[in-house]
Amino acid sequence: MKADTADSQWPRWPPGTAGTTVAQVSLATSVDALLQVVFGPRSAFTLKSQEVHGNKDYLETGWESTIEEVRAALPNARTKPAQLKPPAYQDRFRMTSCSGTSMGIKFKTEELQRVTVCQPGKRYEVESCVATTATYGDRFRCLCSYKLVAQDKGISSLTIAFTLIFIKPVNFVIKKAIENGATSGITKNFEDTIQVLGTFVDVEGGKKPAASVTLPAAPQTPAGNAMGGWGPVFTHLQDSMASLVEPSLVWTMRGLGRAQNPSPATLRASGYIGIGLLYLLLSLLLACLASLERRCRATPGFAYQLCAWSLHAAGLPQSARQLATGCMLLVVGHTALLWTASKVRLLAQRYQAVRAARAAGANEPETPQRGIRFEGYAEALESASAALSGQEREAEAAQAAAEADPFKLKEFSKYLAPENWFGVAKPKQASKVPAEAGSAAGPSKAPALALPNEAHPAGPSGSTPETPVGEDASHQRGMLGSLSGYSNLLSPTFLGRTKDSMMSSLGLGSAARPEELAASTAVSEASAESPPKQGPSPQKPAPPTATLADKPAAPIPAEQIPAGPPGPLESDALQLGPVLEEIFENERMSAFLIWGHSWPGHFLPTDRVGHWSKRDGAPGGKESMAFANVAPALPEGWKWEDEDWHIDRSSAFEEAVDADGWSYAVDFPWLRLPPAPGSGRQRKMQHFVRRRRWLRRRVRPSAGLEGELSKLGVEA
Repeated sequence: MKADTADSQWPRWPPGTAGTTVAQVSLATSVDALLQVVFGPRSAFTLKSQEVHGNKDYLETGWESTIEEVRAALPNARTKPAQLKPPAYQDRFRMTSCSGTSMGIKFKTEELQRVTVCQPGKRYEVESCVATTATYGDRFRCLCSYKLVAQDKGISSLTIAFTLIFIKPVNFVIKKAIENGATSGITKNFEDTIQVLGTFVDVEGGKKPAASVTLPAAPQTPAGNAMGGWGPVFTHLQDSMASLVEPSLVWTMRGLGRAQNPSPATLRASGYIGIGLLYLLLSLLLACLASLERRCRATPGFAYQLCAWSLHAAGLPQSARQLATGCMLLVVGHTALLWTASKVRLLAQRYQAVRAARAAGANEPETPQRGIRFEGYAEALESASAALSGQEREAEAAQAAAEADPFKLKEFSKYLAPENWFGVAKPKQASKVPAEAGSAAGPSKAPALALPNEAHPAGPSGSTPETPVGEDASHQRGMLGSLSGYSNLLSPTFLGRTKDSMMSSLGLGSAARPEELAASTAVSEASAESPPKQGPSPQKPAPPTATLADKPAAPIPAEQIPAGPPGPLESDALQLGPVLEEIFENERMSAFLIWGHSWPGHFLPTDRVGHWSKRDGAPGGKESMAFANVAPALPEGWKWEDEDWHIDRSSAFEEAVDADGWSYAVDFPWLRLPPAPGSGRQRKMQHFVRRRRWLRRRVRPSAGLEGELSKLGVEA
């Protein structure tokens, strides 16, 4: 591997980049011992971290001198490497790899670590570059920085930071999505890593201080139901109004909704530009509505007069200034209401504490004089402290939520939710956990004789096909619900179809009905859809054929099947039935709302597929634009049973594909296999890519089959 290639695939930490700090803790151990815990060969901490993160197939090389050495050693790195002494870590490299599953997609992650600073007993710095095969993982690299510094005697600090580097061009939208998703996932992983580290080394820093037992003044936070039974009605109306005006107010009055110290936030230049554009848009909208009202009023006819009356009754503002003033009044009223609710909440908290204190000393015949500790004083003080401490924690949580959502317009009902302020807490409902996506399944375990259904075809001969991808219903209900998932191969439907295919292929089941045989051998007229235009594609695509279970091969008597499990030679020879080959056609909608497959023109630089592709999206790039480069070749000893390629419409009854076999999605990673029910209905301005599958059967000639069976001692 050349140096420039290594630097492009495994870039270094950019000089002068601070990065995002995700962990900074002090540990009760020496810096040399901390180095062995974190970066020692197959340390218990490393293995436990991989387990907590859900990673599998973990491999780790030793610390070598060059990148070429660690890459060569990684495939066989299954034994524990030799442990080095701290001075030997200088300028050393190590590589790790693991596999994981995210939202049903299995991916592989590799990490290259290099020691940049090695000062035994004082300081160590390690840089790592992480590469992944997850979606869009080939576009960026995650760089991590570990700084281990000795503090006092027996105390060391660990600081972890990261940054993202894009090694391939990515458009703005996808870049933002990658940054947000990667930042969230990396932050969560390092939080779990620090928790695991705390089980091996005592963490001295980073902990929150213990709560004080004194009686602090209750903070003024908006909460409670200050309007009795009318609270839910009012909050529903206000939430509806707020959802309309909040986008425009966020530029001008950010921070005005805070209960404490309400004040407008300082706007940047972009904020003033946004306010000006919003003012112009509102003025244009009001001018259009006023013109429409005058036009309807001057035009005779019931419909026009009704429209004019409706616009007049709506009481439209005469100018954008009036509309802005109305929004300002709404915000001011909302802020005043929050302030009032916080005051009422404060009074309720104080009354609750006083009532608890009185209840603790209710058995005393007389109220003792001021300054005298009576019996029950400690219990009353503890009760009041516990009550106010719990309210303080609740107030801190409310304040954090207020800073995250300064307007509190849509979340206003949270502060006015009905509850008993005087000691009876409202029970919390358990949060609903969304159903998980289909679990990942490995390659099909079916024997070689099993003929899969068209909805779950086998791949080319000599290769193990991927498991058909299943549908996650949550993705259809909301975007980014999940990217992919694997179907359950143990479902009753799939097992039933597999059983029928095996029985029909081996001739062990009941004979097929005459009408089924006639339907399977009949040749229908060519359909109206256009065939592929590149490579050896069919000129007249055949209509969808019956399932393979309805088209059995030549029956073989059961007594002639060799007993016991088949060996490697027998497994290859006993592939008696037809094998279904597949190829996928992909298209994208252009900026002019026209479907096509040209490059450049339709496909984006970030698309990982071209006009034609295999199940895994290969080969990609310019090679995938020609049908001949992607279509599977006919293996030796086989012949095509189907005259030409035909479109798969087996999922049309579920509306998973349309009449032409297309299934639609917002982007190619969102497409499922088999297609999701309902994905055959195109939604304009929501679906920008589509894909359909072409199928063709191949079989072994009878002469070749007899020769293979004779080798196994089976009479034909």
